[in-house]
Amino acid sequence: MLFAGCGGDSGFVDFQLTLNTPEVKGKQVTVNGGVMAQVEKIQWEWGDGQIDKHRFFPASHTYAAPGKYEIKVTAFDNQTVTQPDRLRWK
Repeated sequence: MLFAGCGGDSGFVDFQLTLNTPEVKGKQVTVNGGVMAQVEKIQWEWGDGQIDKHRFFPASHTYAAPGKYEIKVTAFDNQTVTQPDRLRWK
């Protein structure tokens, strides 16, 4: 499980993004998790050029080929403040 959070005097709103270990079946990956705050959207950059801009949990993606990928997950609040996190899987 991966955690990312921000708050305090940084200008970011307080929230915590939790990403579970990806579930991999063949070329498909599914990521579940949660966010402890009010967010407008969660954006998923799958590491192969594909981006899903408005997907919440669970999020799934099918890759064209096996390989090592870095998934960038960004949560946006209603003030367009973001909190990115990354997962790596192969």
